[in-house]
Amino acid sequence: MRNLFLILVKISVVGITTGTVALLITCDKPLKPVGVPKNYTAYFFDGSRSDSNWYFAYHPVTNTTDSVFLPYAFPPQVSADGKRLYIRADYTSTVAVLETDSFTVIDLLPYDAVLAVSPDNKLMFAWKNNGMYLLKTIDYSVIYQDSTISDGRFSSNSKRLYGLSNDGLVIHKIELSDSVFESAQFNAPFGVVLDFEPSRDESKIYFYLITSFPDYFAVYNIALDSAIFVEAQQPGYGELETSPDGRFVFYSDPGQGMIGLGGPGWISVYDVACNRVLTRISTAGVLEPPNQLGAPIHEISVTPDGRWLVALPAITTIGVVFTVDIRKLSVVKYSGVGTIGLGGLTIQNSP
Repeated sequence: MRNLFLILVKISVVGITTGTVALLITCDKPLKPVGVPKNYTAYFFDGSRSDSNWYFAYHPVTNTTDSVFLPYAFPPQVSADGKRLYIRADYTSTVAVLETDSFTVIDLLPYDAVLAVSPDNKLMFAWKNNGMYLLKTIDYSVIYQDSTISDGRFSSNSKRLYGLSNDGLVIHKIELSDSVFESAQFNAPFGVVLDFEPSRDESKIYFYLITSFPDYFAVYNIALDSAIFVEAQQPGYGELETSPDGRFVFYSDPGQGMIGLGGPGWISVYDVACNRVLTRISTAGVLEPPNQLGAPIHEISVTPDGRWLVALPAITTIGVVFTVDIRKLSVVKYSGVGTIGLGGLTIQNSP
């Protein structure tokens, strides 16, 4: 597997250096929106303060932003139906549950964070210092607990939870269809897992991996037990997100923009069927006055209808939210928010 990794890195580097022609040839038609078109809301916050902060609700269709000042200093997590926000309330293991239409607190939960909600909106992944807790959203009752897992992603059909081990090296695939919670394990191809997501058909796992230098986007085929695609990234802690129909994986590469220096200013688009990078969505020339370098993108999230990708720059750069039209695979809108501490981007994961 290690030899395969070295070969794939060499192939990936050659593919990048030979120019953009290969990137623009596609074996698929442009992505079509799925689900019910709707003005979904992207939530994020200004994390520049340690006590209270502005929280934002951005609407990509209208390119407008609402804001509210809340007594919290942690990123939000939205429910699958978009009706609730889960935000760590303080430094003593409490999560506030808020209604999104009024930002009214309706419950307090004894956890450090809610990290994920299942697409059917029935389960949530909560975390505290002694591990992962799987809760029912209807009454917050605990149905499963594992002290070896620190992060997780639900499958698109809500039947399985993919949990990341505390050391960032192992993925646990946990069955949720009954009370047995049978588990299988997969090792990360290499490095330490920063971000990950199972493919829609659960045949692959998409990884953002960190090493001493550089970072990597990788596609791991579960049946083959090996990486089938690897691409080096600048060190800088990017994110990845799949399209609702499973055809594309979007991933960011903020590079040193995370520490105040320039990044590449694009979002990469991996074509799942073709097993290659289809194109780079650039932010160069979008802002006024035109900035030919673009903004180093960090956080990304896709609306559940497959129409929009919302992106935030690295936290030390500019206070702007970008909107990508997925049908065109290009940035079509941006909105200034007025602060450079933006983060915690979250969009509901079900129509």
